Amino acid sequence: MQGEVFDVVIHSTGSFVADVAEFQRHRPPNGVFELSEDCWVGLLPGGTHSDLVFNACGPAGYNFNPTRQFGCRYAVCRRVQPEPTAVYVWDRDSWLRRLLFLSRLIRPTNIKGRNNS
Repeated sequence: MQGEVFDVVIHSTGSFVADVAEFQRHRPPNGVFELSEDCWVGLLPGGTHSDLVFNACGPAGYNFNPTRQFGCRYAVCRRVQPEPTAVYVWDRDSWLRRLLFLSRLIRPTNIKGRNNS
């Protein structure tokens, strides 16, 4: 896994707005559900713990260590080959955005897009 780059979308356990009985009948994948050779729904790659991703993406500051009150339900992960000039560009070709959009047509979830927060 060293040197590999992944784009990920994490579905957190916070703000669960679904019906609990419905969730119990249709639980998210327990392992890894492969969508393609380089894309899957399930665990983060290489045994990465979700707290590492949440910490990297969360606000930071001097002596700012709030208690996180959510975790990771599952993640949508895609192995990518970034361009040398765009290493830090997420979802460069909008592949994951389209995947999430189409998945909501099949089965609505509470995963929110960037403009739906």
